[in-house]
Amino acid sequence: MTDARFLPWARQGLATALTTTDPVGDAPLPLLVPLKVTTAVGGSASGTASVQLHLHGPADVVGIDPRQVRRTDPAPGTAVEPGYLPLIEFQRPDFPWLFTPASANSEDRLRPWLCLAVLEASEVTVQRPDDRPAIARLEHAGRTLPNLAQSWAWAVVQVPGSGAPADALRSARPGQALSRLFCPRLLRPRTAYVALVVPTFEQGRLAGLGRLTGEVASTAQTAPAWRTDTGPLELPVFHSWEFSTGEEGDFEALVTKLRRVALDPVRVGRRPLSVRSLPAGLPDLGEVPLAGALEAVSPDQLTGSAVSDDLGTPLAPSFTEALRALLNTLLPAPAGTPAPAGLVLPPPLYGHWQAGQPTVPPVGGAAWLRRLNLDPCHRVAAGLGARIVELQQEELMASAWAQAGEVIRANQLLRSAQLARAADRLLHRGLAALDAEALLQITSPVAPRVRHGTRTVAGTVQGGGSRVPPAMTGAAFRRALRPRGPLGRRTGVGAADLLRAVNDGTLTVSGPAVTPPGTVTFDSAVDGPGLCTRTPDALLDAEPPPKDSPRYRAWLDFRSVAVRQQSTMPACHPPPPRPRPGCPPVTSPSPC
Repeated sequence: MTDARFLPWARQGLATALTTTDPVGDAPLPLLVPLKVTTAVGGSASGTASVQLHLHGPADVVGIDPRQVRRTDPAPGTAVEPGYLPLIEFQRPDFPWLFTPASANSEDRLRPWLCLAVLEASEVTVQRPDDRPAIARLEHAGRTLPNLAQSWAWAVVQVPGSGAPADALRSARPGQALSRLFCPRLLRPRTAYVALVVPTFEQGRLAGLGRLTGEVASTAQTAPAWRTDTGPLELPVFHSWEFSTGEEGDFEALVTKLRRVALDPVRVGRRPLSVRSLPAGLPDLGEVPLAGALEAVSPDQLTGSAVSDDLGTPLAPSFTEALRALLNTLLPAPAGTPAPAGLVLPPPLYGHWQAGQPTVPPVGGAAWLRRLNLDPCHRVAAGLGARIVELQQEELMASAWAQAGEVIRANQLLRSAQLARAADRLLHRGLAALDAEALLQITSPVAPRVRHGTRTVAGTVQGGGSRVPPAMTGAAFRRALRPRGPLGRRTGVGAADLLRAVNDGTLTVSGPAVTPPGTVTFDSAVDGPGLCTRTPDALLDAEPPPKDSPRYRAWLDFRSVAVRQQSTMPACHPPPPRPRPGCPPVTSPSPC
């Protein structure tokens, strides 16, 4: 959604060159505004020519194109809530000022040439002739129509974007910039209304009614179409629609219905609570005031300095002590102890689980627990709360389990972390007891991830920075020299012993196998690719050396041996693919 800006008026074309300013109010305006246009001929000042032009004004308009109307609010035929201002929107951003014969004054105010008037259905009669716009007849036009002295305030331009207004207006795409007329009338509830778009200048009103005859003089003046003291009046209607209002319901309407009522501070928010004829020998208190949500809290109630009713009046000590003794009595009573008269079950002790106390403490203990259980008014509220918990126990338990689920998951994470910490300690204890050689062999799988200086342990071993070859830290070496393996039992030497001897230089690991000098191999017997790297067909088709060459006989012997050897050397001559079950053996690729 783009940002929108609102401007007090807009003009386009030659209308921007008007020099006559609008005095606003009820002042008349010239009906015809001359506009001097100077044209240079041939680029020389001596060839200039001037001509007087007259722009169209309100007297030239007898109707508007319905396609210029973009939207009306309220929509035609709807019932809306009162309290809103009716409006109409036009496609052209300069439409309300298109035929105003003046420019804006120093206060940036410019009256539009038409306005929106909203009248009750009983205030206006609309006739719709076939040959011209509709005609509205009013008996008290000055009292029911908007004040034209303020018409400049009820027309605005809406343009998108930011920056200079003229640039925003020129760069706006079609449909983005628009003009809007408001009617300042406050709507009443349950009323039918008629909205009318009418001209605001007298010459425009007469032109719309077809009563403007003859040529308009260049010095003619046009006054407002009506004033506040105008009586009966006929107006041409350029556009109209009807709507109605419903019941009031907005915030302003609700506030206006509020009425001040004098409240009795002794009775408001309180009702009498009868504390009489109590069981178990409790003394009567008569009537105590039970406070509601509107009751103010006294300082004693905030500090808990005294057990009192909701009005701050201390309760009788005989009642509170007797009630405390009853609440602290075990029921059913122990053998040989008579139960309190009239009670089968003990009175509930509210809040004792939260306080962690099985009994009501004496004076000086938990003040809130004493007030909750020894004040009859507070016990009423606590009993209602317990009843709500009883009625909604399933929902409350489900909510509690939903909250406990997060706690259970958090505890599970803590227990998993504790298990991992304990396992790490045991593993570290076992590894710490090993010597360096055994530790290097056991930790070889993680050697690529353990740093040793600027490199990893595996990088140090494999990169030539250690006497120990990488093979001695592998799993195959450990498995071959395991203590209970064949080599370990026969030699009594373990992998750690050999690793220690190689590391301190006692033993030296021989390098890779090399061919002794002077040894004749298959590959050295021929030129080019070795015999072992050729297929049997390539060996048979190979070009032998000349027959008179001393290598001819040796080449034939080597070739025969190489052809036989190819069948037992998969690396040199892989065997043909085995056929799938159900497919005949083939020597070339097939769908099988």
